[in-house]
Amino acid sequence: MPDRAYTFRMPAGIPGECTRLAVYGTTITPEVVNNTAAAAGGAAWGYGQVVIVDANGVRPVVPGDTVYSTLTWGVLIRPFPTGDIGVAFPAGITDFGAGVPPLSGIVNVMRRGFFSAKLNGATAAAKGGGVFAFVNATSAPHQQGGLEAASGTGLVALTNAYFQGPADAQGNTEVAFGL
Repeated sequence: MPDRAYTFRMPAGIPGECTRLAVYGTTITPEVVNNTAAAAGGAAWGYGQVVIVDANGVRPVVPGDTVYSTLTWGVLIRPFPTGDIGVAFPAGITDFGAGVPPLSGIVNVMRRGFFSAKLNGATAAAKGGGVFAFVNATSAPHQQGGLEAASGTGLVALTNAYFQGPADAQGNTEVAFGL
């Protein structure tokens, strides 16, 4: 097999992946899913997207979530290592980059650390740039719960988050959250 080389840069990661798990202070908590709100969120329920943690569990963001400082926000993170027990073959394993979070049970929520996310919107991310969560209903190029690099209608500034650099060829970028 020939050697493989990255001619420009390595991929930035898989959406929802904790990219620097060994960094001191990384905080990922197991949280119960608010299954009613998660199911209603539909397309807004995905790894690497912001979520709200409230008394009823974890739920996707909704258009009423407009003030970052008054809600407890987190990021839905992929569990590792894991297998999707709903898949019969091969051995219940879900491919990297595939799979969706469960609509009930326990999920991992990052409260502090570094993670990979899909960059939405038309503005490119830059190192140290602000991060904004889209809370309105999904409409191209915006994804409800997705992250963007510019402010605008339906976007809430995540005041304790910033981009670690530009997106890769697949649109993935690394974000520092809660640091």
